[in-house]
Amino acid sequence: MSIIRTLELRIQNRATETRASRLRAVKLDCGFRADIVVDQRVAVELKCKDVLHPVDEAQLLSHLRLLNLPIGILINFHVVLLKDGIKRLVNNYTEPVSEHVKSA
Repeated sequence: MSIIRTLELRIQNRATETRASRLRAVKLDCGFRADIVVDQRVAVELKCKDVLHPVDEAQLLSHLRLLNLPIGILINFHVVLLKDGIKRLVNNYTEPVSEHVKSA
């Protein structure tokens, strides 16, 4: 099986799916749309803007929290090199605690 076919099977396009969600016991009837959800593990938000704003990151983090997903990728296509337009966000990330603390 080709890698493209494998990805086609794993990617579930959520662009047309609207979900009514509950947040703090308040029902949100407007729903939300995640651009792409891959294998129920990663949300991908697609943009084409001159500059990404903090609200774009907040939108992706909201999708991660509501879908209970650990990782999200924000992709901006309005860049010369695509690698410059990719940002990875993590839901509920905490810094690991080091077991060995050096003394001064």
